[in-house]
Amino acid sequence: MDYKKFSKKIYSEFEGSLTSDEIDILLGIEDSFDKDSPISTDKRLVIRNLRIIGNKNSQDFEFEIKYEEGVNILVADNLKGKSSVFKVIKYALTGRNSLRKDILNWVEYVFLNFNINKKNYAVFLDLTNSRPLSKLFHHEVKTLEDVRGSDDKVLFEAKNATSFEDQIQNFFFAQFSYYSLKWTQKDSNKSSTSLNEAGASWATYFKSILLESKDSDKLMYGNQGKKIFEMLLSMELTYPINRLIVKRDKLGYEQARSSDIQITNNSEIETTANELEEKIHHTEEELKKLLMEDSNQQRIAQLTSEFNTILQSIERNNKERLNLYKKIEDLILRIGSSKRDIELLRNLKENLKKEINSSIKQKNSLEEFIHIGAFFSNLDVKHCPACDHKLLELRKQESVKKHECALCHEDVSGKDVDISVYKNKVKALDELIIQLRKKLVDSESKFGASKKSLNEQQDELKTIRIELQQLPDLLAMNSQLTQLDREISVLKSYESQNNLKNDLIARKAVFEYRLEGIRNKKLEPSENYDLKLSVINFAINELSKQRAQLGKRVTERLSSLMTQEVQALGLGSITNVLVNSNLDIKYEQSNEYITFNDFSEGEQLRAKLAFYLSLIQMDIEFNLGRHTRLLMIDSPAKEEADNSYLEGLSQLLKSIEIRFGSELQILIATAERDLEGVVTNQKIIPTGQYVF
Repeated sequence: MDYKKFSKKIYSEFEGSLTSDEIDILLGIEDSFDKDSPISTDKRLVIRNLRIIGNKNSQDFEFEIKYEEGVNILVADNLKGKSSVFKVIKYALTGRNSLRKDILNWVEYVFLNFNINKKNYAVFLDLTNSRPLSKLFHHEVKTLEDVRGSDDKVLFEAKNATSFEDQIQNFFFAQFSYYSLKWTQKDSNKSSTSLNEAGASWATYFKSILLESKDSDKLMYGNQGKKIFEMLLSMELTYPINRLIVKRDKLGYEQARSSDIQITNNSEIETTANELEEKIHHTEEELKKLLMEDSNQQRIAQLTSEFNTILQSIERNNKERLNLYKKIEDLILRIGSSKRDIELLRNLKENLKKEINSSIKQKNSLEEFIHIGAFFSNLDVKHCPACDHKLLELRKQESVKKHECALCHEDVSGKDVDISVYKNKVKALDELIIQLRKKLVDSESKFGASKKSLNEQQDELKTIRIELQQLPDLLAMNSQLTQLDREISVLKSYESQNNLKNDLIARKAVFEYRLEGIRNKKLEPSENYDLKLSVINFAINELSKQRAQLGKRVTERLSSLMTQEVQALGLGSITNVLVNSNLDIKYEQSNEYITFNDFSEGEQLRAKLAFYLSLIQMDIEFNLGRHTRLLMIDSPAKEEADNSYLEGLSQLLKSIEIRFGSELQILIATAERDLEGVVTNQKIIPTGQYVF
């Protein structure tokens, strides 16, 4: 949909109330109007190997597990660490640590190798210090020796948790074309009535990968589930709709506050002007003292301005870092290609030198043969070297006729040597040597050029890494933000607690304003919230209609796939799954629609798997959506599962393995030993033994 046409439609609806420019400024979505596309990035995430090194109860331990495409199962007793394996993977891929403190203290090093479309990547975590060291490699890394020997393969390095979480988010957002969808929420401080803006992070979207047992009764994660669903589908116009909804919420909040003030003002207007003047008089002296002091509001405004400036710097910093990471990755690939070219040219040079030397030796041998052969051909033997008898000329002529040697009488027929043949060979070898030497000169020239190019690329890589190091320290900037936020909170808290002074200041301003209003018999015109909200609501409705129309093929295909999947996974009573334009999901059963919460526990697991398998199939079959095609399912059977449930789960996993195989990857951690042998890729921890 074209923004200009959309803007004209809004303007035609509200012509006379707002200008076209005012509408554009109010909406503020022109630059990001076409941000979304449901077309898949055609990328997938595959976990290859996890290795954990640590020390538990003064004993060193090492745990390693390899994963393949398809379904992988880890079987271990409850409370023996199977869930911790997934939490370590989550930590490595998102920077969010949810491990228990005692378990985290055991872990010293983590190596996680994964692929994105056949490209090898590895996350290394060094947890031996209070500040974790994290690195992302464009290379397979399994040991500390690999880490030390792979400096040229480092995409980024983070020396604290915040930096790692920011950089790994930038990496995966760039890989899978994710961005942060926003929402509004009340301040967590109970004494505050403010409305804050929050946003989805990479860790938020990772909840569509890691399906934890505590969330088994939810189709999508909590209040953020809809945002995750929207990102996974990435239908057109999702971003502008999201921004307008946030703007509407904030504007509605401002209107509500304004209305509260208006109600209070109306109540105060009912008092007489004399009452207001008397109240003003009683506060005059105190207000004079307050005006002599620094204004907290001015300080808050100053700090807020500093806060926003630093926040913008962090955003620019992150963009610069992401751009430099991309350059580093490109240079690493080019350097690798240059090294391979140099090695090929080096081998070519050596081969040419060997071939030249061989040809020279062959030529020398032929020349020696020609020289010696000519000597012996002109030799006339007069006496026998054995008995010294003179050889008669007649006997020599008879030997010539018989083609036999005049001395030993052996047959020498056909042994005449044509010297010209060997001279031609020498000439051919001379020409070959000249050609080989030309090739050698050419290869040496190319070798030098390639070496020069490699040096330039390595210098450029060093320069970019220096640029990366010279970027402002994110930790320091985040620390500044935290400090500023703390100061602002303290000032606000101080203001709210200092009831007397704040009340005097606020009341004086209100009294004077209302007194002027009474005298003028009217109030100053207030912000036209109703008009602005009408424009935004109209815009949201129009965009939602357009998104529903543009995304119809997406929701219809998802509905069809989910219907097929719930039936294939054993929910035969479900005859249809409906995904409406608002992305609500309903299941038709016996001509009535039910929700996910109406299913039993076993049915919920099947419905949940059907949902995510359908999202993955959207990518596989129709090239639609943003799912990474990776699922990590923690304790799908829980502790109370009966035999019937386990048998159904076993058949379910076999079905997934057969139908999807290498198209996706599912990692399962379970305590149910009845699931042993269900699939080929499994790791079994003996009964009673800890995973690590």
